[in-house]
Amino acid sequence: MLEFDAGQRQALQALNETSFVERVRLELLRDQPELGAEPDLAQRMLRALRVAQQWGVDDTLMGEFVRLEAAAPGFHEQPAVKAWITRAGRSASQRFADYLCLVRWRGRAQGANKE
Repeated sequence: MLEFDAGQRQALQALNETSFVERVRLELLRDQPELGAEPDLAQRMLRALRVAQQWGVDDTLMGEFVRLEAAAPGFHEQPAVKAWITRAGRSASQRFADYLCLVRWRGRAQGANKE
């Protein structure tokens, strides 16, 4: 059986994270090419991924967390967002899913008000 030392595992983890972020970034750019003008997009998305991992957001929601960072830079740095998602009582994934629903609802409501 192949075994990795701690440094190799860390390097592999970093490569996996970078690859994931790059796939999500390319998907976003296909749908929203204007995001390509942001030189720090990949770095911001990678930081957001690591925050989501630290908070315990499930892998199933990681893509949404990273996409939200692209749309709303630094959303996870807002004290109210951090307090809500990391609050005890429910998992970070459940709380982020609730937050995502609220963000989408507000987006739809704002779009309806513009018409």
